[in-house]
Amino acid sequence: MSTLTPASPSLQQFVFDDVIVDLANFRVEKDGQLIEITPRAFDVLVFLIENQGRVVEKSELIEAVWKEKFVSDNALSRSIKEVRHAISDNAEAPRYIETITRRGYRFIAPVAVREFTPPPRSEESPRGEQINEDLPVANTTQAGRHFRVNPTFLLLVGVAIALGIFFVLLKSGKLENLAFGRTRPIVLRSAQITTWTSLDLFPTLSPDGNSVAYSSDHNGKFEIYARGVMPGAKENQLTSDGQQNLQPSWSPDGKVVFGAAVKVSETEFPADIFRIRPDGDGLINMTNTPDMSEGSPDWAQISPGDDDGSN
Repeated sequence: MSTLTPASPSLQQFVFDDVIVDLANFRVEKDGQLIEITPRAFDVLVFLIENQGRVVEKSELIEAVWKEKFVSDNALSRSIKEVRHAISDNAEAPRYIETITRRGYRFIAPVAVREFTPPPRSEESPRGEQINEDLPVANTTQAGRHFRVNPTFLLLVGVAIALGIFFVLLKSGKLENLAFGRTRPIVLRSAQITTWTSLDLFPTLSPDGNSVAYSSDHNGKFEIYARGVMPGAKENQLTSDGQQNLQPSWSPDGKVVFGAAVKVSETEFPADIFRIRPDGDGLINMTNTPDMSEGSPDWAQISPGDDDGSN
């Protein structure tokens, strides 16, 4: 056995306590007994073991195991629960998989890697090659003298191929696009940015496309958050006034986030417009600040020159 190091997974077994994770045969054994486990849960266990000792965030784990599919925290939680049941772990007193609240999971048990070498290949020729050697060789020269291509046959084949392409384009709608010069937007890739189990609303992308601002009820009231769009990016809470902060919007240069703070105590849905920098500093109420009382609450008319956070 050796300590945990990256290597070819097809020739490895991960071993901890009385558990053996066999990557070559995609199975888990505990105390000598074969344990039933779904392929998705098996992949979750292997990924956590390969990152042993490091906190693996939920978004990273979902991206690695589920690839480009949209899944919720519940799907990940079910797989973690299945893995813990398979290896007899306890979430309250973990021996193998530790839960990091609101972040992810960490595999905490020491792991050894058992490597083995596949049996050597026989030097004899494959049976298929032996059979081919015994087959008689056709006289291609003589056969070629009697082979003739029928032009009518080639024409029919060409027409059949053309009709097939026509009907495929017609069914997919691409023929209409080609005829009228229209093209449909192409979605290159979709990715889940937030994993909060409740409500994340009013997402708005920054002008440079690197950050997103949105409203979320993490603490019972809607506050405005901002984070990068890349997996594992840090989430910054911009507001914390206990009101319903909704509909964030970026300034044209991306240095300021505007929003509407709805007063919870009122019944006629009055709202104040505010601005704040993406790092959470420089909060200014645009409608109640005396020296800005003459400014327009229309976010599109607020001067970008005021986005440094000063009055």
